[in-house]
Amino acid sequence: MSQLADLARPFPNHLIKDNPSGGGSYVPHPAYTQRLLLVCKGYSFEVVQVIRGDVAGKPGNPNGSSERARQGTPDLTNVVVGVMMRLTLEVDGKRCVYENVGDCEQPHNWDTDGKRLKDAVSDAKKRCCADAGLGLHLHFHAQQDYVLRARLKDSPPRPSRAGD
Repeated sequence: MSQLADLARPFPNHLIKDNPSGGGSYVPHPAYTQRLLLVCKGYSFEVVQVIRGDVAGKPGNPNGSSERARQGTPDLTNVVVGVMMRLTLEVDGKRCVYENVGDCEQPHNWDTDGKRLKDAVSDAKKRCCADAGLGLHLHFHAQQDYVLRARLKDSPPRPSRAGD
């Protein structure tokens, strides 16, 4: 199996989690790191740009389900709201570069820019990986629409590896 096919191979079901916010399924980012290291023997992942912005606060709702909902949230000024990242891999002997943006979906969830940046970097890493085929199957709500699955079935499977 080529490295590209190995990257595009779906994650095992036991690693796929339901997003508590209702945003579909996800795989924790350490699984992405592990797959990159196993398949590509290393990679480069770097910040291209930190994106800052203002985030409107929300007024309190006395009937809210959490303390924060009841109290409301303040306006946030010039905080980290996203990041542009670059992933560089060698895949099947070819240098590949992928750039994508990651979002800090709920800036009020984090009390520091460092935590907001960490959230955005995790999102950007998964998006860059999807551009390389890794985790791409998670973006298809109907798994039968993941056409690479049929191609992967035509390739002989690699022996199972620890943590894969």
